[in-house]
Amino acid sequence: MNPKISKILAGPDESIRTVMKKLTKNKEEDPSLPPGITLVVDKKERLLGIATNGDLRRAFASGVKLDDPISMVMNKKPTAIIAENTKN
Repeated sequence: MNPKISKILAGPDESIRTVMKKLTKNKEEDPSLPPGITLVVDKKERLLGIATNGDLRRAFASGVKLDDPISMVMNKKPTAIIAENTKN
């Protein structure tokens, strides 16, 4: 896996607080990373969902706490595009 992508991964049990700290750190350290998005993956790095800044704002507005798991607010049915690795 691309080492840059691994910076935006989170496990489903990670707290929202931890994920927010990662998002802030990544933005400061590497502006080339996609801003405001976390890919929530299992131990085998299979996509379970995504969480964006917008998801977090809506969750806080509905009473979710910083120490709740990111899986509470992630989009469990994201649209994904699979890139083919073609060599000519």
